[in-house]
Amino acid sequence: MIDQAADFVMAKLARQVGVRDTGPANTVAYEIPKAAVAEIIINALAHRDYLSDASVQVYVFADRVAVWNPGELPPTLTPAKLKKAHSSVPRNKRLCEALFLANYIDKAGTGVLDVLDQCKSAGLPEPDFTQDGDQFIVTLWRDTFTPARLDQLGLNERQKAAIAHFRRSLNSPMRNTRASSVYRGPQPRGTSMR
Repeated sequence: MIDQAADFVMAKLARQVGVRDTGPANTVAYEIPKAAVAEIIINALAHRDYLSDASVQVYVFADRVAVWNPGELPPTLTPAKLKKAHSSVPRNKRLCEALFLANYIDKAGTGVLDVLDQCKSAGLPEPDFTQDGDQFIVTLWRDTFTPARLDQLGLNERQKAAIAHFRRSLNSPMRNTRASSVYRGPQPRGTSMR
């Protein structure tokens, strides 16, 4: 079921197929790393509240993939703490043991950190982790600024340069001094913060 859910999502995402320069198989790169998608689905199944009648739900939108998981984070964890090194706190110990034996998970609690690294390496925004009542939601953001999409928007070269800069530095703020060099000219104070 895990593999089918991940394959369903991957079939809906853009992909680039490389050449066979290193062997008989083509390299395939998806817009969201497959390992990140699979990890989020595995976590949803492993840590969900099985006393709830709700299902794990996987949505593929134009700008994101969202996985809704019935259940709440353990009291020792918050969405912010998930983004730092943390211990594994399994809700369903027997299920997690089976997933470990099937090589779907490790026991270290590093899966979310791996997802963060994979998204950063792919040049994607950091995933969102949200507790909404009795639902835990993970959102993996797609790259909405592809060259084809930028052409559709009719942006000028200066606007394209700004977007390219933001894509390179997704998690660091742009200061006015950096904005001046990107936009080729001085900017009014506070422009980069709007």
